Amino acid sequence: MSNHNDSHNVIHYLATVVWSIIKGIASSSIWIIIGAAGFLIFQAKKSPYDIILGLPLILIGAGMTINNLANIVYSVFSPQYNRGVCIICKR
Repeated sequence: MSNHNDSHNVIHYLATVVWSIIKGIASSSIWIIIGAAGFLIFQAKKSPYDIILGLPLILIGAGMTINNLANIVYSVFSPQYNRGVCIICKR
């Protein structure tokens, strides 16, 4: 059986980048929607619970969106990260 690093070639690199972009955009979209829902709850300010529910949703949505977009950047620009998350090599 070949070494994990030896089997990671250009096809694996491109497949991993494309998969990371698709997965990152899809999950970022979900987290943006959650953050927007938190913002709408926070802006309502009809009760004190609006702040308690809205602010954490905004922070979690923004943080996870940044995290998912950072994974895309890491996958494109870091060969070591790309080898570690390669969807083909893990089979």
